[in-house]
Amino acid sequence: MVLEKEGYILLFISQSEENMTTSLASQFNYFQFQLVRYELPFIMVIGTLGNIANVVVFMRRNLRSNACSWYLAIISLMHIVLLYASCLPRIMAAWSGYDYVDLY
Repeated sequence: MVLEKEGYILLFISQSEENMTTSLASQFNYFQFQLVRYELPFIMVIGTLGNIANVVVFMRRNLRSNACSWYLAIISLMHIVLLYASCLPRIMAAWSGYDYVDLY
């Protein structure tokens, strides 16, 4: 319900709307938890396999003389490091129930 009083708009939320908002927020929280729990390991495995394939291809004997191949191989290695540094703590927190981010 919205009321206008002296140039201000006042917003009143009824008890049923507040419960519905809380319920929706808890559903989104659960959905996010399930995504982290099941999708991130899949992304991590597929990303690791793809980056390892890139390193293998770009480090073939005939491509090693090209500076661009070295650059792309090193970027693929750094992407593996980035995958494990960003995804692994979230996966561990989702599966163990302990939030490692709150340590600091």
